[in-house]
Amino acid sequence: MAAKEKQITESVSIEPLVEVAMRAKGWLLPTTEAAVAQLEAELLANPIDVPESLRSAGRVFEEISRPRARRAVRSAETSTATTANLALAARDGGQIPAEVRDMMNRDREETEREHALKHKVGKAL
Repeated sequence: MAAKEKQITESVSIEPLVEVAMRAKGWLLPTTEAAVAQLEAELLANPIDVPESLRSAGRVFEEISRPRARRAVRSAETSTATTANLALAARDGGQIPAEVRDMMNRDREETEREHALKHKVGKAL
């Protein structure tokens, strides 16, 4: 390491700079009484509009604790129109040779079978 680079590295510590930036963004909570008092004063001077749904800690806890329905998994199958549009885009308007089209269809069918099998096994577990 060159002498100048070593001097810069030794004289500048990035940790305090990162901490200041994180505190400014609100990513770190105050850890001393003075810092808490300063934050409270800042909040009084510049209040934050908290949505009604977040004003009650109990209600927030209930909301995050409630079991949720799992989202439905989309089928791997696509509509004919979508397939045609994607194929047109892929070939830039040109013709796809029959052997390439057959290979594409086989690949899609195999993927759809694997997808269906995977989701049947997942439901059984």
